[in-house]
Amino acid sequence: MARAVHDWTRAAYGLPEHALVFVDRWADEVWGEFETETKDVLLSPKLLLREDPTPLLSALAHENRHAVQYELVEELERREGDRRPATGRPEVDWLEVGWWRDATRRYMPYRTDHWKPYFYSPLEVDAREAVTSLVDRGFWAADRGDE
Repeated sequence: MARAVHDWTRAAYGLPEHALVFVDRWADEVWGEFETETKDVLLSPKLLLREDPTPLLSALAHENRHAVQYELVEELERREGDRRPATGRPEVDWLEVGWWRDATRRYMPYRTDHWKPYFYSPLEVDAREAVTSLVDRGFWAADRGDE
């Protein structure tokens, strides 16, 4: 189920297919990570043991949103110096992508003793909003038949 939801999430975000990887190396409060070098979405297998699927759905939406951010920042950097408008992607707010690019340069990973720089990073704020949109208004709305 997790891999099917991962595939669905990537399709919903317009991302290419990519494997979901489970790793068991984090504290209980860390559910996942997007690995920029490999472009892997890594999740804790502990999420599979929960009765409520919401944390799993949230982690998939959150980490795959980081994949979207990474892809768009790469595209922005390829366009650097190109004065032509981004005609192929009218749905993208390039100003926000610029904020993400700046945030990647000073990104601080989550630490329990110093969480504010992580929590308020434009990357993390956007990923949390994506969870709300995709999980609350997507998965559960479809489950209730709201569509």
